[in-house]
Amino acid sequence: MKVLCLCGSGMGTSMIIKLKTEQAMRELGIQGSVEALGLGMGKSVANNFDVILCTNNFVSEVANSKASVHGLKNVMDINEIKAAFKDALAKGIK
Repeated sequence: MKVLCLCGSGMGTSMIIKLKTEQAMRELGIQGSVEALGLGMGKSVANNFDVILCTNNFVSEVANSKASVHGLKNVMDINEIKAAFKDALAKGIK
C-alpha cells in the first residue's frame, strides 16, 4: 500500500502524520511505503498513491484523486489513523 501524508508545506503536520501512519501500519500488519509532502506537490502526484491522509481542511483539495482520501481531526490520534486504514481495506485497497 502506498500512502501519502499531506499538509500545507510538507514539513510539519505531514511528518507527524507520517510517523503515526508508520506506527499504525506496523500495528495493523500493513506492508507499504509512506511519503510526506506539501499540498502543492502532493496534488500533482496524488494519483500515484492508494491512500491519502491529511487534515480535514485539505480533503477537498485531493478528493478527486484515485486514492482513498481520509481527513484527520487529530493527527496525533493513532486510532483515527487506524480507522482510516480499516476503511481503506474494507474498500479493497491493499
